[in-house]
Amino acid sequence: MEDRTPVERREAVIVTEEPAPVLRRRQRVIRDTGAEQRLFTMKLINIITLLFGILEALIGVRIVLKLIGANPDNGFANFVYEVTGVFLRPFTGLVTSPVVGDGVLEWSSIIAMFIYAFLTYVIARLIWVVLYTPGRRVVQTVEEKVD
Repeated sequence: MEDRTPVERREAVIVTEEPAPVLRRRQRVIRDTGAEQRLFTMKLINIITLLFGILEALIGVRIVLKLIGANPDNGFANFVYEVTGVFLRPFTGLVTSPVVGDGVLEWSSIIAMFIYAFLTYVIARLIWVVLYTPGRRVVQTVEEKVD
């Protein structure tokens, strides 16, 4: 069964001659314009990676703030705790968190960072597999002797 879907493509002819006109080479280069689809795929993957990267960084800041016993009434600490709290809720109570003085080592947050990193990878690869279209390039070269 033949695939009859239209393929958008660009065509260019490149003519090169050697210094002494002995040989003239003409190349016909045909490229598909599926590059826009590949660009969209890469941008989508980059946006998802950026968003998850920001989340990972905020969780990392939370771990450090909890470890040094930061004041939860402070505006910055409160912001970090509020934003990351939503994403850490599924991991709450997963393991115990050792307390030393005012500092707390949140193992559940560290586990969440690994899970979110893995989730980022899986989503990015899934998008790549589903949306990526490989480029096609055909080059035809014709060499002619110049008299």
